[in-house]
Amino acid sequence: MGRRRHTAIGVGVNTAFGLVLGVAVVTAEEAAPGEPVVPVPARQEAVGSLTAARAGHTATLLIDGRILVVGGEDGVGALTTVELWDPTTGTASIGATMATGRHDHTATRLADGRVVILGGRGGGTTLATAEVWDPATDTLSMSGGASGPRSHHTATALPDGRVLVVGGHDGTSFLSTAELWDPTTGTSVASGVLSEARANHTATLLADGRVLVVAGNVGSDFLASAETWDPATGAFAPAGSLVSVGRSEHTATLLADGRVLVAGGQRLVETTATAEWWDTTMGTFLPAGMLEHARYAHTATLLTDGRVLVIGGFRDFDLLDTIEVWDPTADAFAIDGTLAEARGRHTATLLTDGRVLVIGGLGGPDAFDAVPLATTEVWGTEPGNAGDPDSSTHASPGATASAEELRAVAEAYAGEVARFEVERERLLERVEEARLRGLPQFRRAWRILGDATRAHVGSVLTLPWPAALHADVDAWHRAQEGLGEVYGALSRVADDEELTRLMAQADAAGSSVAAATDRLRSRLGLPTGDS
Repeated sequence: MGRRRHTAIGVGVNTAFGLVLGVAVVTAEEAAPGEPVVPVPARQEAVGSLTAARAGHTATLLIDGRILVVGGEDGVGALTTVELWDPTTGTASIGATMATGRHDHTATRLADGRVVILGGRGGGTTLATAEVWDPATDTLSMSGGASGPRSHHTATALPDGRVLVVGGHDGTSFLSTAELWDPTTGTSVASGVLSEARANHTATLLADGRVLVVAGNVGSDFLASAETWDPATGAFAPAGSLVSVGRSEHTATLLADGRVLVAGGQRLVETTATAEWWDTTMGTFLPAGMLEHARYAHTATLLTDGRVLVIGGFRDFDLLDTIEVWDPTADAFAIDGTLAEARGRHTATLLTDGRVLVIGGLGGPDAFDAVPLATTEVWGTEPGNAGDPDSSTHASPGATASAEELRAVAEAYAGEVARFEVERERLLERVEEARLRGLPQFRRAWRILGDATRAHVGSVLTLPWPAALHADVDAWHRAQEGLGEVYGALSRVADDEELTRLMAQADAAGSSVAAATDRLRSRLGLPTGDS
């Protein structure tokens, strides 16, 4: 059969009149009715190394899909360098330079896309300073930091834009203090006191806005207690205790159903394989199976299908190369491949396409001879695709769906996109008109556009997507959430300087959305922006 021309509405970001328009119109060919639609296989990408070996660093997912790698130690001292890892090329490039080298710090992405880097160790001392990285300019600027030095603490981004900093060590003592860092002022204020001082703990943002703090250590005392911080009161309350053993350098992962999975960790003379989950409703811990290998200083990443990916770490004095997956249906762990290099104190970051990027850490034959690594590896979205010796990307193989399934969802998707395009054009006109009426109206127009966009995303997510496309839909959803964060920030914009920065963020977020949209459209057999 022949082919017909089709004008499709993609999801991208353009700028006009100084405003984010979020519209990309492309004209391309699509299969005519009755023609089979062939799914496009997942793309394979090469993964390069960092420019510098590092452990005790941070890796933060940016709105545009890149990864910001900050600081760490290289075996000689604390690093001042920042690197940007690009998922489209699989390579890292040097970015800005910090005023102070640091490791065992925190790096937290803010609502406007900037990243605040706080505390840590550097130059033989514990730091209180903070630096803020701006993605629009790839520059770092000093900001007001914590009220006092701290490392091995946690820093959690809250829904209102502030950052909750909890516990840690100040170089002399373990800390029970908590404070709120405000991105609008760059200053911190005290906010509650833990019932027990702790470092090397975890802090997890819950769906109701509270933050769950679990375990950690005070010297050789390994804690089993948990506490929740309540934003309504700015205070901590008891949240039960682990039923097995106290621990530090464990992981705590928020699950899709609201529970928190706590896995592994270190004790004074042993490493634990126990796992537990914390129930939000009951406020108590329950057993969640056993890891195949006891481990600490590992990573645990929530995957798009609800499973949790556990990678590497130490077991007593051994470095681990094993990968495990926790299945919420079976409530059990299972081995899922090996890394190319055993490592601990690394980072693992979920990318917008559903893969997991593993960066740096300590590697070697054992804990005694471990050295910082510059290598990176990518785990694919299908089980068993990690750890080939060439360290190349392992995206999920092209899953298949019937032509009928694809045609049905493609038709529904195109209809929803066309409907939303009409509404979006109308709302964009409102944004332009509101810009001339003053800041309150301008903010309100962005809020309305953001609400409409979220409703559109919700409608797309409810379509009858075949299982073969779930990873692509999830990646599209995450990219849209990044753009939604910018829309939210625009609804609170304060001045022209902030508007300029947010516009740059919107362009970057729109590029990420456009890439995810093109991949989804390709899988549906619809034209893309490159068609």
